[in-house]
Amino acid sequence: MKNKASVWCYVSAVICYITGALYCCSLIFLPVAIYCFVFGNRYLRIAKITDAELSVIDGLLVSSAIFVSIFAFPIGLVSIAPVLISRSNATVSDTPKFDNASEREEAETVKAEEVEVTEAAEEPKSHGLTDEDLEKIEKLTAFRNQGLLSEDEFEDAKRQIFNKK
Repeated sequence: MKNKASVWCYVSAVICYITGALYCCSLIFLPVAIYCFVFGNRYLRIAKITDAELSVIDGLLVSSAIFVSIFAFPIGLVSIAPVLISRSNATVSDTPKFDNASEREEAETVKAEEVEVTEAAEEPKSHGLTDEDLEKIEKLTAFRNQGLLSEDEFEDAKRQIFNKK
């Protein structure tokens, strides 16, 4: 499922591309044009992710909105809409409701086992930390800060990443 701000991200990408094309007309503003195209691509990538992932990369979205708002003023102010939508949707609304604690613990155990099985099947074992591992640790930290992971779950997941061989 796409995020709720995806339409605004597509609009912001179009604004970036148009602004970049206009800045290409002047050689002096060619570096600004390049950044416009880079941020246009970033908005297209952001439009394709989910709400949960969007809350994790909030900083990228804010920096893109600031750049587009300044260099494509006044129409560039539209790029602030995805930031506002992502921040208003920071709560996780699609978590299941459980009647008692045992059902919740069972669901968490099953989910953790599914994650372990898929990670083991998909990724080859390596001796050092890759960029992908660092990204996983950053995402885990963000989930822990949001309260989606307990401290024990965070430590277990982090230990699994470090102990891959």
